[in-house]
Amino acid sequence: MWQCGLTRVNHAEAFLNDSGRLGRKDSEASHPKAITREGDHRSILEVCVEAAPVFHLTKSEAAQIVDKMDHDLRNNWTEAAYAARLTAGQRESLWESSILNPAIYWPK
Repeated sequence: MWQCGLTRVNHAEAFLNDSGRLGRKDSEASHPKAITREGDHRSILEVCVEAAPVFHLTKSEAAQIVDKMDHDLRNNWTEAAYAARLTAGQRESLWESSILNPAIYWPK
């Protein structure tokens, strides 16, 4: 499945901080496997859209997928977190850290 950057929990990036809440080690996530043919690993939406041909998509198709996923996450996050039985604290901790972290919108 092509999901690039919108959810950013991957290999050992998430951790429990001193307060027992889920946190982030850094502000920019990356994937263990390159997203682009040039070897870019960063979870930045602009990188993902530019890598669309690697996934047999046009850049326009990739941008539409990104926009739809962003819209769906923003509009359904609370319901999804509830279905996953997350506490309010867990839900808040994940939002804009592992889920839609503002860093995914940075320019490449």
